[in-house]
Amino acid sequence: MGAALAVYWKPEGVFWLICVMAVGMLVCLWLIDGNAINNDVARGGLGDAKDAKDAKDDGEPAGIMTLLSNKALVIFAICVVIFHFANAAMLPLVSQKLSLGGDTDSGFAFTSACIIAAQMFMIVMAMLCGARADVWGRKPLFLFAFAILPIRGVLYTLTKNSFYLVGIQSLDGVANGIFGVIFLLVLADLTRGTGRFNVAQGALTALIGVGATLSNVIAGWIVQFSSYSVAFLFLAGGCRSRRHPAVCVLHAGDRTGATERGCSRDERQIGLDCSRRQDLSNRAQD
Repeated sequence: MGAALAVYWKPEGVFWLICVMAVGMLVCLWLIDGNAINNDVARGGLGDAKDAKDAKDDGEPAGIMTLLSNKALVIFAICVVIFHFANAAMLPLVSQKLSLGGDTDSGFAFTSACIIAAQMFMIVMAMLCGARADVWGRKPLFLFAFAILPIRGVLYTLTKNSFYLVGIQSLDGVANGIFGVIFLLVLADLTRGTGRFNVAQGALTALIGVGATLSNVIAGWIVQFSSYSVAFLFLAGGCRSRRHPAVCVLHAGDRTGATERGCSRDERQIGLDCSRRQDLSNRAQD
């Protein structure tokens, strides 16, 4: 729709479309029944009063320092910043590269094509990760998303063909489709029982903005004083180190013994103590 408005009406039509969709989103939010939401569960708490009592929990959310002292959560936050630092500037740079030597309309059309191609793959990958994340594990999928970024960065430097660049941009949908699902799953795992899921999500979302902003500022500066290829290689270099936090901390472990004391393999690897949850589950069955 955005491409059609830009080509057949005027480029500013894209912004009008955003306004219309924002209004539609607000209408959908207004239709949600607030009484149907369990606020305790929604923020990562135990939710059930009996479970909270059995777990010797007073039902109050954990202190903010609980999140700051969670080493796995802090390093996960660093990984999130690095991911978006390497990823955020790639689409704007590709859009600029596609517009070189052409008119505004063709630039809008190819930029829209990049977004559509990425979104199509993003939908497929999000559905796949949602269905298989518990089987394959969060960490292998998360590392796969990181591995795609340097591949994209290098491929962008090898061609100026607009259609090839659009095809390469579809890999953005693969990486972000995985990230969008795994980000929430890992965050839910790390904050389960604390009642601070929303706080942690808000903090990490703010860090995403920090990483994306720095990505565009620094990559734009590199393009101005060097070239697009150097900027793409710089962004790709941020995710290819073998000492990357995602490799050091989120490296997938041995697949043998998928469960132990009621904990999933991912929960054991990120250091979660889920024995309490298993005890609650056993009591509920009794």
